[in-house]
Amino acid sequence: MGIRNSEKRIEMPNYVEWAILLFGIIFLVFLVLVSYSIRLCSDDLYFYAEFLDKGWISSIWEMGTNIRFAGFLVFNTLCLLVANFQDFPVVFFVFYLLLFSFLLFSTYQLIKTLLIHFFQADNTPFLQVFNLSLLFIAAFYFSTINAQEVWFWTIATTIYLLPIPLLFLAISELIRHKTKRSYLTAGLLFFLIGGMVENLVLTVASLVVVLGFYNWLKSRKIDWRLLLSILALLVLPILSVIHSGLSKRIKNEAYYSVENGIFKTLYSDYDFGLNYNRLTIILIILILVFHIANRIKGQIKQPLWNVKKMLLLSLLVLTVSFITTFLPMFYVYGNFGPARASLPFFLVLIILIYCWTFLLGLTFQLSKALFFPISLLAIIMIGFFAYNQHTKTSHFAREYDNRVQEIIKQKDSKALFLVAKPLPDSGVIPSQELNKHGEKPAMTSYYLGRVNGINKDIYLDTSSIKKSEK
Repeated sequence: MGIRNSEKRIEMPNYVEWAILLFGIIFLVFLVLVSYSIRLCSDDLYFYAEFLDKGWISSIWEMGTNIRFAGFLVFNTLCLLVANFQDFPVVFFVFYLLLFSFLLFSTYQLIKTLLIHFFQADNTPFLQVFNLSLLFIAAFYFSTINAQEVWFWTIATTIYLLPIPLLFLAISELIRHKTKRSYLTAGLLFFLIGGMVENLVLTVASLVVVLGFYNWLKSRKIDWRLLLSILALLVLPILSVIHSGLSKRIKNEAYYSVENGIFKTLYSDYDFGLNYNRLTIILIILILVFHIANRIKGQIKQPLWNVKKMLLLSLLVLTVSFITTFLPMFYVYGNFGPARASLPFFLVLIILIYCWTFLLGLTFQLSKALFFPISLLAIIMIGFFAYNQHTKTSHFAREYDNRVQEIIKQKDSKALFLVAKPLPDSGVIPSQELNKHGEKPAMTSYYLGRVNGINKDIYLDTSSIKKSEK
């Protein structure tokens, strides 16, 4: 009787786990609220203009400088759903709501699958697995270099962030089931991933090869699941290489020359991407992961892994990820390239850190009294961060919409170009400001008017800037 009661006490969630759940819910609310403030800028406007000019499919195949079929097809589908430019905020909001739900679902499925497969943890409570999923997504977000573009710049999100839940679900299918249906599902998911960002595809393909070779060394048998996966993954990349757009894009990116410095383009985004506040939140998240591992270690069977081999395998995976992430950047740009392109390496890095933290939590026990104040600190930090960013992004969105209305009112103007007031700080969402008159118009200045039926460049109203400075 006493044993049964103690087992029930072990399975009951404690205050820390409810605090972790609250932290995760606030983080999800942050993602949802911010996504409602996302507006088109820069490349979004270019791709929308291409869609208006050439249509749903042709605008992708006939693209002169880029070809990422699956991701851009998703963006073009969003364009299909809008009747006019003012409909984008609602369509984007629904898209991000579905994307973040899919990311949470796929992360939960992957963690649950790994716990069952490696730890025989069939009866792990839902709350603990769900909390592990929330903590991983938060750690993933805060460890993303230039999360502003990867998570909230829609045209980039469709090629950088969208393949991540597809990948998690594909891995879950390969591990969890050994049926034709699961193989076909995983194959379809890998096929779609292949039509997104190139260095992520290269990283995934290389890691699949490493895993396949490791399995072959142990069993001397070919793992047909992995072989079919990598073949499905490479279909669209091969088509991309054949298409002339890829070679044209490489030539057009010559402005990222080696004279800019090898580290310049990546380092310039580190201050925003991994500042002390973000690193602090990541550390707190890892401590909470450690706590959950402490809680469930009595409910699982720990495998007899060789720690040295695991460390060597982790270093091998990290090294392969670094090479496959940045080697294409060096080939194209002569340096590390845009910071958002570092996603594959930093995703692998945070996964390894997360997993090792969990394994340490299964091995070592810390005082329970330590975790509750840390969980409260996590809630305070994420609450302040969410409120601050919601305030910034919502104000930016209102001013953006007002600007568009003012531009549309000038549709019949006979002026050679139009001017618009500057926008406020956009916080964690992207915003390419208009150029000043006399500068070469970037995409926002060139396309903002054209996608609204105004065939004129739009420049920044410098008089309003001077007034504000006074």
